[in-house]
Amino acid sequence: MSTKTHYFRIGIFVISATAIAVVAIIALGAGTLFREKIMMETYIDESVQGLEVGSPVKYRGVQIGNVEEITFVPQEYTLDPSDPAFFDYAEYVLVKMAMYLDVFKGRGTEEIRDVLENAIAAGLSVKLSSQGLTGVQVLEAEYVDPDKYPPLKIGWEPNTIYIPSAPSTLARLTQAVGRVLNNLEEAEVTELVSDARKAMQGIDRLARNLDRQVVPAVHDTLVQAEETLSTVEGVAAEGSPERYELRNALRELAAAARSMRILADYLERHPESLVQGKPSSEPDRR
Repeated sequence: MSTKTHYFRIGIFVISATAIAVVAIIALGAGTLFREKIMMETYIDESVQGLEVGSPVKYRGVQIGNVEEITFVPQEYTLDPSDPAFFDYAEYVLVKMAMYLDVFKGRGTEEIRDVLENAIAAGLSVKLSSQGLTGVQVLEAEYVDPDKYPPLKIGWEPNTIYIPSAPSTLARLTQAVGRVLNNLEEAEVTELVSDARKAMQGIDRLARNLDRQVVPAVHDTLVQAEETLSTVEGVAAEGSPERYELRNALRELAAAARSMRILADYLERHPESLVQGKPSSEPDRR
C-alpha cells in the first residue's frame, strides 16, 4: 500500500511540474502569441545560415516581428524555365515574416501597404544581422540608398506585402574586397600590357637601327683585323728587320726575367738584407 502511495505522489509531482512549465511558457509568450500580426515577405540572395523560424525581426534593436517560414522561391511560386533569370530566381531564399500590427498604431492592412510603399521608396529594406559571435542571425530593418542597393528583380507577384532585402554587412564586405582585388588585377594587367608595348617599341627601334649602327661597326672591325694580320705577317716573315729586332728584344727580356728570379730567391732566404744590405764576403781585418 505504501508503494502505491509513493508512485501516486511521484505522478502528481510530475503532472504538476509539467502544468507549471506550460503555464509559464504561455505567460511568457502571451505577449507575442496573442499580438495581432500581418504577414510580409522578402527574398534574400545570400546564405541565411543562422536564421531560424522564430528569429526576431528588429528595427533599431526593437523587435517588431518574427520569422514564420524560410524556404526557396520555387517552392512558393511557379517560375518560367524559359525566363533568362530563372536560375537566379531559383536561388532566392524566401523569408516570410509576421509583423506586429501595434507597431503601425492600429492602421488597417491597406493603410499599412501605403505606409510601406512610401517607406520602401525611401529605402526601407531588411538585411541579415549577426547577434554577437554565436552565429545567430536576425532580420534587421533599415533604410539604405536605393540607388546603391536596388531591390532584387523578381518575376512574380508577391502573395503578401513585399519588403526588399539589402546585402548583409558580411556580403557588403565580401563585395568590397572583391572589387579591390579586381581593381588590383586590372591595374597589374594594364601595367604589364604597357610594359610589353614599350618593350616591343624598343625592339622595333633596335631592328630599324641595326643596319645603320651594327653593320658599319662590323665592317670597321673587319678592316682593322685585316690590317693587324698584315702587320703580323710582315713581322713574322723570315729575314725581315722586325723579326731580328723582335728576337733580340726577347733575349734581353729573358735575361731580365732570370735576374729578377735570382733576386727574388735571395730576398726570400735573406729578408734582413732589405734593411742591412748585402753582407761583405771579406772578413773584418781590424
